[in-house]
Amino acid sequence: YMAFTHLAGINIDGDVGIGTPTPAYKLDVAGTGRFIDNLRVEKSANPTLQLSDSTHSVVSIIGDSGTFNVSNQSVGSVIYAKYDGNVGIGTTSPAAGLQVAKGGTTIPVAGSSTASAVFGNSTSDDNYGVAIGADSGGTGYITSQRTDGIATTYPLAIQPNGGNVGIGTTSPSVKLAVYDSSTPK
Repeated sequence: YMAFTHLAGINIDGDVGIGTPTPAYKLDVAGTGRFIDNLRVEKSANPTLQLSDSTHSVVSIIGDSGTFNVSNQSVGSVIYAKYDGNVGIGTTSPAAGLQVAKGGTTIPVAGSSTASAVFGNSTSDDNYGVAIGADSGGTGYITSQRTDGIATTYPLAIQPNGGNVGIGTTSPSVKLAVYDSSTPK
């Protein structure tokens, strides 16, 4: 069943409009659409699916040589998955399974939201969690704190279900083993 009204338009240059009499693209749909099956975008290089509205930045999903890139017009690449399986957040050249290149260049003070990553839970309301990252000199940090401007820290449990913890060793033989130059301290 096909019904045509004045809302459908075909330009002499081959543009087709659905819901618009003046299509500006090869297929221009004004209104809500639905695909019952797959939507496939093919192009010889950088096939792109762009999502936008009249007031917000364009979000693009780009496939390029086996990579998957979700980018935002305002900030660039947001999530980048390489053909080798590595995923980057804030980087287009992830060198590990998951590499996060976001956050500040200093260790955040309690209450700050400038960590590279914050892991919370379903009840944290994005207000607290375990903050993880590294400063610009390469010093790594792990802290349990609020991230909403309230300077509060929380206990950090390491091996809460048992087991030994090693610093400077990969085979701790006691609850906390700290090694310096292979000499226990």
